[in-house]
Amino acid sequence: MATQDLFNGHKYVFTKVSSSLVLDDATDNSHETITFREGMVVSASSGEYPITIKAPSNQTGLQLISYESGNDIVAKLEARSDDGFFGLYSNNSITNYLNSNGATMHYMKTSLATNSTSNIVHIEQSDGVDAFRIRGNKDIIVGQSSSHTGRIAFGTSSPTAIMQIYDGTTANYGYMHKYSTTSLSYVKCLGVQRASVEKFFVYSYGKIHAYSTSIASVSDSRLKEEIVDANSQWDDIKAIEWKNFKMKKDVVPDAPEEHKQLGVIAQQVETISPSLVDESPPTTNQIKQNPIFGTLYTAEDQEVIDGEKEVDDVKEVHHNVKDMNYSILWMKSCKALQEAMIRIEQLEAKVTALENN
Repeated sequence: MATQDLFNGHKYVFTKVSSSLVLDDATDNSHETITFREGMVVSASSGEYPITIKAPSNQTGLQLISYESGNDIVAKLEARSDDGFFGLYSNNSITNYLNSNGATMHYMKTSLATNSTSNIVHIEQSDGVDAFRIRGNKDIIVGQSSSHTGRIAFGTSSPTAIMQIYDGTTANYGYMHKYSTTSLSYVKCLGVQRASVEKFFVYSYGKIHAYSTSIASVSDSRLKEEIVDANSQWDDIKAIEWKNFKMKKDVVPDAPEEHKQLGVIAQQVETISPSLVDESPPTTNQIKQNPIFGTLYTAEDQEVIDGEKEVDDVKEVHHNVKDMNYSILWMKSCKALQEAMIRIEQLEAKVTALENN
């Protein structure tokens, strides 16, 4: 057959016959039957494009249809204005696409059940070791085993830990674990295990549980200077008022009652030993507990409408919340106890001397 310029503005219909690809209809009125043995190979010289498809804006340039499933669309390559769009389909519904310019640039839709352990995304290295998986049950797995552990890094390209967060924005949390309901109050939101045995965990209501309650602080004299005997803590500890109290309930639906505690009041301690009291910006819940601390964003605020803020984000801070340095208070108490022990021993010595006379 003579050489022809195929695909020049025409539509051609091919049929697969055994291992051949047969052209059996064309809009260029060709009456010849063209057979492409073992499929069709398109080649080009260096610097040339083997195939160039010029499609009108917002129309499909290339479409792949399944022969076995009743002409269902399998894939499309489209030109959208000056942008490219490639979509994969299942049962004529799009399940995956790449969009070079859009609000969503990569989209995937899976038919896996929410409890499925099958993979939505699976990246495997050349040696067969798993690098990354996302499963239907929302599990995200980095690495394959303890000998192939990956690292997750935020804000740094050189992580030195399994998970590392580097953030110079003081407004952000380094780590935040949020629960949506108060029924999850006794869930362990942070835990550490050694050989499958829990050694440390934090409950969602704020309690810290540790296998060993020892808290270490650097105390080496070689790392200290200006070492002098501490002043008396007798008067401070004697003047601090100890109270029983309950914290105000969280402002959320079905919030549980708070339990009674023993402690001190920051405002009273501040008049005696100001260094024991710090201040921090109020949280959303604290502003809801007492509006004196500030205001929150609402759905009517323009920042929320524009998507810059969320409802209940802190809007204005009128007062900071006072915090107690209880660890320093315990040190002051130990010093006062030591002073009391000395006085008791002195009194005991006097009593012994009087009894001997």
